[in-house]
Amino acid sequence: MPARHKLDLTRDTMLLFTRCDGTGMGLGYLGRCHLEAEDGEAAVYSYTGTNANLPRDDWDRLESIAGSFTIRKDALEEPEVHVRRVRKPNGRRVIEQKVITHFPSLHDHLRDGGIVVDDLCGADKIEFKGTGNPLPRIVCRLLYAVYKSYMLNGKLPEDEAFIQ
Repeated sequence: MPARHKLDLTRDTMLLFTRCDGTGMGLGYLGRCHLEAEDGEAAVYSYTGTNANLPRDDWDRLESIAGSFTIRKDALEEPEVHVRRVRKPNGRRVIEQKVITHFPSLHDHLRDGGIVVDDLCGADKIEFKGTGNPLPRIVCRLLYAVYKSYMLNGKLPEDEAFIQ
């Protein structure tokens, strides 16, 4: 029986993350946020993020740079709730509620002052320098996650995270 070649991750990393056409494959993003302070008018979150497409040496340095954003309570959006009467197999009729979330217009909230990005995290600063987008990828995805959690649960989440 021939000896099987073991995959050495230090030597064969490009083999793992190379597409068939020879171009590199994106490794993804990670973001997490934590509710720092909340009052009747606003909530302040701190967040960190990682861009796995950057060189490995930059990951730890950039992940240690935390950012923050503030959401005003009047900028939070409520979900649609559909209520209907349903007939069950046993003949009884019950009322069912279905909560339907939607994607809020973050750019409108940013323009109106409902969302204020106080400071960008390390990976978002790199993206902002390259693109000039006022709402970089990591903070944008975290804001969507916070809004969705608020729509589903009716309160702001303590912690939220995503992997893309």
